[in-house]
Amino acid sequence: MSNYSQDVIPLSTPVESVHLPQPLDTHGEILIIGSCFAEHIGKKLDEFLFPVILNPMGIQYNPLSIAKALEQIMNQRTYSVDDLVKHQGRYHSLMHHGDFSDADSQVVLDRVEEMMARTWNALPHIKHLVLTFGTAYVYEEKGTGEVVSNCHKLPASLFTRRRLSVDEIVDVYSDLLRRLWQINEFIQVVCTVSPVRHLRDGAHDNQLSKSTLLLAIDKLKMKFPNRVHYFAAYEIVLDELRDYRFFNADMTHPSPVAVDIIWQKFQHTCISKHDFEYMDQWKHIIKQLKHRPIDVGGERHLVFLRQLREKIEKMQVQYPYLDFSKALDLCNIQ
Repeated sequence: MSNYSQDVIPLSTPVESVHLPQPLDTHGEILIIGSCFAEHIGKKLDEFLFPVILNPMGIQYNPLSIAKALEQIMNQRTYSVDDLVKHQGRYHSLMHHGDFSDADSQVVLDRVEEMMARTWNALPHIKHLVLTFGTAYVYEEKGTGEVVSNCHKLPASLFTRRRLSVDEIVDVYSDLLRRLWQINEFIQVVCTVSPVRHLRDGAHDNQLSKSTLLLAIDKLKMKFPNRVHYFAAYEIVLDELRDYRFFNADMTHPSPVAVDIIWQKFQHTCISKHDFEYMDQWKHIIKQLKHRPIDVGGERHLVFLRQLREKIEKMQVQYPYLDFSKALDLCNIQ
């Protein structure tokens, strides 16, 4: 009789992620730029009060737009109304996400200037730069030949679409990172490839695009072995989870469960173990902050808020270098 039924049958192929030699921690500033997957990781870190600057120009998908954003920040680029386009009653920057757009051009410029200045001022203090590439396809404005981050639903005839080459990405980032390290030699770079599938490109072209990104990152790792690192988010979703139950209904974006699994792996391979005790305490506070009471303003609710505020104040004494102000505001008793 076969013993096969007694064996443990593996239901997945675990992806081994390499631990960062200098992991992220709550003492060092982190700059995160990239696709909507970068937003997931960035918001998780922000939730745990890590000092994070997330997407200073909004979500960006391709490596050249991200490189251009970093270059403009390093050059302290200023924007004027001439840099904006007006479409359907709103002003837009082709380098910025729609979150920056507005019917008032000055509002757009103020939003852009605020984030550019904040990021520039943070550059000398940043310990980690996390880059998430989503696609190797870029859109270039025909009039200028410049790569854009967002077309803002302008006519497709205004843009040319093409796929970047591996060497093009490597050349751009080799120069960019050297310049960045002249400003701050201690920055560690963590690269990821977004597991979000760009099926509008077609399944085959999406694979070519992701492969281009993976090869480019691998070359950068070999070129800067002690400064550029890789976190295998793409492989975790596509190889380890490998099931449509880990995707949202659109079959392209990872589900909340998948994001949580990736976050857990990111936490254990990319975050300092010295912060684990704090994070374990704070996750219970996070859960309570998200609690939606039935009796808002009632006596039980007020007691709950007082007790929660006391817990946060105790943690504030224990971890004085963290900013608990937003959490304290959420449990203010009116």
